[in-house]
Amino acid sequence: MSRPNGEPLEHRALHVFAQFLARGSRVDGHAIDDLCRSHPDLEPSLRGLAEKRSEVKLQPPRVGAGPIVTVRRRLAKRSDLPAPSWDRYVLLGELARGGMGLVLHVWDTVLERPLAMKVLDTKDLPKGPAADETVARFLAEAQVAGRLEHPGSVPIHGLGLERGGRVYFTMPVLEGRNLDEVFQLARSRSEGWSIDRALLVIAKVCEVMGYAHSRGVIHRDLKPANVMVKDSGEICIVDWGLAKLVDCPEAEPAVVQESKPADASRPDPALNGTVSGTPPYMAPEQASGRQDEISDRSDVYALGAILYRLLAGRGPYAPRKGQEEPEATVELIRRGSPTPLRRLAPGAAAELVAISEKAMARRPEDRYAEVEEMARDLHAFLAGSSAETADTKGNRA
Repeated sequence: MSRPNGEPLEHRALHVFAQFLARGSRVDGHAIDDLCRSHPDLEPSLRGLAEKRSEVKLQPPRVGAGPIVTVRRRLAKRSDLPAPSWDRYVLLGELARGGMGLVLHVWDTVLERPLAMKVLDTKDLPKGPAADETVARFLAEAQVAGRLEHPGSVPIHGLGLERGGRVYFTMPVLEGRNLDEVFQLARSRSEGWSIDRALLVIAKVCEVMGYAHSRGVIHRDLKPANVMVKDSGEICIVDWGLAKLVDCPEAEPAVVQESKPADASRPDPALNGTVSGTPPYMAPEQASGRQDEISDRSDVYALGAILYRLLAGRGPYAPRKGQEEPEATVELIRRGSPTPLRRLAPGAAAELVAISEKAMARRPEDRYAEVEEMARDLHAFLAGSSAETADTKGNRA
């Protein structure tokens, strides 16, 4: 719904609510009632924003010197930017919370637009090298995403350190579903989704990653939860916090220093600085901590595992009862291949099973050399499927 001048009501409501907060108004019943009386056409949106805003519980930051010094040093070294003023942003609510901080819904008072702000609150960081690595990965996510000028990657609008000690970056508010939700809809043929349409989405993910690889960026954490899908079918790959930069003409040196390879004879926890990624989508070389062997083909493996997830209805290496810890799944990846896809999805097309198996080959040299090759095979299957469907309809006619 829009105003006569074309401005969406939702956007106008955000603007009005941001101005309300900027005046220092309290978010209580009487104040919101008065605000709604002043803007009756925006009442549902304003009350929804007020409810979300009241749920946000942010504690004043209490920071130690170690992480903050690290942030300032890295910001000065990497971007040479002054710390922007936190006063520029009005907090509207909380969008998500995760292991590396939280994502806030904010209003940019300078450009007058809503944004998502990912925040790393350094007061929660332990002291020492672990804190430095967390800060480095947070900054790396912003810097890597910022260099990928592609519709399939989240643009980064700003990176800075606010005066209270939180390091943050801003980006658009993403809309849509993650790929896991899309797969559920496709398998149940709900809301216009089908297996073929979901395959087209995977092909688009391959194409975006082809661009990233051409820029010297390996994602290292590709999984359905890190792919956002709009209703139009367009995609956006998120969470580049584990990305690795490799040698290429336009690539800068890696932001994060890699740890020594793991001892493959014992299971190490995922995300321990040596083994980084998300079981069960990490390649064998990644699960074994062989950092020097991680390449574009490690992302190819993850894409094959994503296809496996779509066809089988579950990810590779589903944990057994009592073995749900990530370490157990990492050990399974090290020991051998997952349950054959043909056994879990006997009705799946042989071509799709072959694509997944090639992408998930144990040896990197046996996988697709480039993600674009996997995309071409998916498109070829879809073209054949469409031709077969059209031929069937023609024969029936």
